[in-house]
Amino acid sequence: MTFRILPFALAALLVVGVGCGDNATTGGASGDDLSEMNAFEQLAYALGFEAAQGVKADSASFKFFEFATFEEGFRDGLNADSSRLAYLFGYEMGNRLGRDTTANLDAEIFLRAFRAGLDSDSSGLSDEDLQRISTTVQDSISIRQLRQQALTDTSAQRMLRDMGTNAAAATRFLGEVAGRSGVTKTSSGLLYTVEETGSGASPSAADMVVVNYVGKLADGTIFDQSTDGTATFALAQVAPGFREGVMGMKVGGKRTLYLPPDLGYGQQGTPGGPIPPNAALVFEVELLDVQPMQQNMQMQLPPQ
Repeated sequence: MTFRILPFALAALLVVGVGCGDNATTGGASGDDLSEMNAFEQLAYALGFEAAQGVKADSASFKFFEFATFEEGFRDGLNADSSRLAYLFGYEMGNRLGRDTTANLDAEIFLRAFRAGLDSDSSGLSDEDLQRISTTVQDSISIRQLRQQALTDTSAQRMLRDMGTNAAAATRFLGEVAGRSGVTKTSSGLLYTVEETGSGASPSAADMVVVNYVGKLADGTIFDQSTDGTATFALAQVAPGFREGVMGMKVGGKRTLYLPPDLGYGQQGTPGGPIPPNAALVFEVELLDVQPMQQNMQMQLPPQ
């Protein structure tokens, strides 16, 4: 078996010297007689030796390094045994999962889902499900970190108090809204009233929409609204409750949406912005038009 060496590898080898000593034509560290090797064989020896020095230099890796395992992988690589790539891929993913101490994900569930993904094209989770899961996990990690910070940080302590106070206020407000006549509650917890049903098309999550809207906090404070009467943006980029509410509308329709915190901006709110943590939100929305998503289209920022 011969090696095809790239020019830069050879140049690097000449620069570092690879620790072969002044007499490179006598016995090598491996017991090989270097004097019996041609230049290409000596180069292969030198490169192999230098690679080992790199492993040894990484003390963490060298502690667990086994030559027999390395040799097995090396020979598989020479023989282009692609089946071994699955092992390497699995090792890399497992290593990443093991180092992630924030989410503490279940490895067995991961493996079962991975196996299912090989046999199926659908996980059974919608885009809305994935966004909800992502928001919930991020909130959970954030609150865990905030509680840790609150042990010594007074600003973190205040934020925790505000989160609890706001969550209780949101629950009271949404409970009162739910008891009003004409209010509909969806399975996600979104509340809404219909002022105009409309008669045009309904948007999908992949569409652009043109709307006239006003965003308020539960106390009536306006934190955002469309300028010049309209705003255009991608439904995929708005708060989950806003997206759900608008997707149920038809062009020409008007609704008032009441978002619980987990369908709005969650435990974080908009840090430094107008929406506090765990805030219930109210949107008055009129759907003016539905447009298919276009590539490279410059979009206005969604309500926030």
